[in-house]
Amino acid sequence: MIDVIIPAYNAHKTIERTLFSIAYQENIEDIEVTIVNDNSKKDYLEIVNYFKNFMKIKEITLKENRGPGYARQCGIDNTKNPYIVFIDSDDIFYSFNSIKTLYDTITKDDFDYVGSNFIEETEDEKIEIENNDAWVHGKIYKRSFLIENNIKFLFSSKGEKEINKLINNIKELNIKKYNDDITKIILKSEKYSGYELSDILFNKFNIEDERTNEKSTMLLCGIGTDKNKLLRLKQALNYFGF
Repeated sequence: MIDVIIPAYNAHKTIERTLFSIAYQENIEDIEVTIVNDNSKKDYLEIVNYFKNFMKIKEITLKENRGPGYARQCGIDNTKNPYIVFIDSDDIFYSFNSIKTLYDTITKDDFDYVGSNFIEETEDEKIEIENNDAWVHGKIYKRSFLIENNIKFLFSSKGEKEINKLINNIKELNIKKYNDDITKIILKSEKYSGYELSDILFNKFNIEDERTNEKSTMLLCGIGTDKNKLLRLKQALNYFGF
C-alpha cells in the first residue's frame, strides 16, 4: 500500500485537479490519500467527501499555519503504509500509471527510494526537469528507510532542501562503502589477473567493477540502495575471505 501525502494551504482552486490525477491511477486500490490542511481559511471536507466515491482519502487539519515541510512530516507521522509519495496541491501526476511505475520500480529491486523526471509547466512552455534531486515530488520513498535513518522534514517553510541533503549524504556513504569493498577484493586477490577477477565477480556474483562503471554506480546509489547488489557483494566478500 502507498500513502500519497498532499500539504494544502488555501488550495481549493487547484487541489481537485490534483486529486483527479490520483483517482485516475491504475493502482488506485493500493493508494491512500492524506490531505494535510495547513490551517487554510476553510476545510476541504466537501472535496474529501466527493473523492471518497473514488478512493481512500482523509483530511488532517493543523491548528496553525506551519508551512509545507511541517505538513509533510505531519502526514508521515499520521499514516502507516510502507511506501510514501508526496505531491503538492497544485501539481498533477502526468499519466494514469505514474504511481504504479514508481511502485513497481522500488519494489522490484528493493530500492530505498526512486525518483523520476517531471515536467514544469509555465504559461508559454513545458520544460522537462531531468535532475530531480532538489524536490520531493516525482519520487516514492520506503517508509522504513526514512524512519531507520531518522530522515524528517524540518519545520521550515519547505523542508525539501534539508531532507534531500540527508538522503544525498546516505547515498555518498553507500557509494564509498561499495567501492571500498570492491577495492578490498581486488587488492587481496593478486593471484587473479584483472580479467579473471572481473569474470568471477560478474559470472559468480553478477557484480561489475562499479569504480569504472559510472552508469551502474549511479543506479546503485543515485536513486536508492539496491539491496540485492549489496547482498551479492557481501557474498563475494565472504568468498574472498573477508
